[in-house]
Formats: sequence, C-alpha cells, structure tokens
Amino acid sequence: MTRLLTLLFGFSSACLASVAYAAPMNSYPKLEIDSRHVYVPDAFPYYDYFVCLKQDDAGLAALEHVQHDPVFRQSLRKVAGEAAARQYRYLNELPEKRAFFSNDVVSDSFPRKEQVPFVNGESYRYSHQYLKQAKSGYQYDLKTKGMYQEMFDRGSDRHWLMIGMTFLQRESVWKVAPLSDIPELVILASLDMKQVQAASSENSAYDHALKSTEFYYFPANPKNCY
Repeated sequence: MTRLLTLLFGFSSACLASVAYAAPMNSYPKLEIDSRHVYVPDAFPYYDYFVCLKQDDAGLAALEHVQHDPVFRQSLRKVAGEAAARQYRYLNELPEKRAFFSNDVVSDSFPRKEQVPFVNGESYRYSHQYLKQAKSGYQYDLKTKGMYQEMFDRGSDRHWLMIGMTFLQRESVWKVAPLSDIPELVILASLDMKQVQAASSENSAYDHALKSTEFYYFPANPKNCY
C-alpha cells in the first residue's frame, strides 16, 4: 500500500503506516497529515498542486481552467458526499449503494447489505455525465480509489478519501475525449466519520460531507508524473 501511495502521490514512505485493526471501520491504512496543508476547496492551491499538468500545453491549459472552475470543486465535493453516503449505508447495514448522486437504492434490486467500502482495491467511478456538469471546454471523470484514516486524533475521526481524476476536453457539442498525454491525478478529500455515524439520514451524511470537505496538499514530484 505504501508503494502504491508513493507512486501516485510522490509521498515520502515515512509519511505512511500500514497499520490495520480487526474492526472493519479501523482497517484502513493510517496516514500522517500536516494540518498546515489542509485547505477548504475554494482556497486550495490548485495551480501549485497539479504539477503534472504543467508538463505540456494541453495540461497547462487544463490547469488554467481547473483553478478557476467552480464546477470542478463542486464535483470533488459531490464525490466526497457519495463516499460519506456509502459509509453511512455500511454503518447502518443498509442495501448496497449503486445510484450516483442519489440516495435512492431499490432493495429488491440490490438486496445485499453495503459492504465495507474501499477494501480489497474496490473503487467507484463517476463519469462526467453523472457529475451533471454544464457543457464547457473541460469535463472530469472522477473515481474514489481508497480511504485512509488520519494517524493522530485531532478531536474528530478524520478519514481521507483518495479521489482520482481524468481530464477530458470537449471536441464538439456532443463529444468529449480524454487528454491522452495527462495521467490520472489524485487528491485527498476529508471525511469526518463521527459526523457520518451521527447523521440522522443518508442524505444528512451526504450534505455534511458536501459542505465540510477539505483537501490535503502534499508535495508532488513532477518526475513521477508518467
């Protein structure tokens, strides 16, 4: 797991510890977070963070768009909300969640209980259609790739969701295509599991994550982009 994160993030291996516990909710690898590098979505330094987008003209143009695009920030928030809703369903032994940006799950169609999310390499993909973006020059495919528990207790049960993103450029009114020279990039978004557990409903858990999500700025290495 440490090698995977180092490859994706450029993290120092010293920042991670693959400590696991028997209880499912505590089985996620633990992560050391520098609280000075935690930002609300509107203040996150996107331009300095996404160093791999600076490698070529297409990426730089996408970066210029991303740092000013409220749809991109809202999409990240929505995916965090989906993750919180999925955790809520697991904690309350509800049916598996399959609907994107909807709290509706038909029990007859999905009778199994929600399993522990983000284990055994399971990821959840949200294409640009499901993100309900208006037609613009760039779109985003997002994917939740993993969950990591904060190593130190700061008075909350803070977990960090790894969101992968693929950038797509609009080629016509009805067609978008991935920017082929840009790799999948990642960002960490926060979830407070105490708030998820205390939520009165799945919708409440979703809304809380949507409003309270923060992002972590970790040093990126431009040499590990490809």
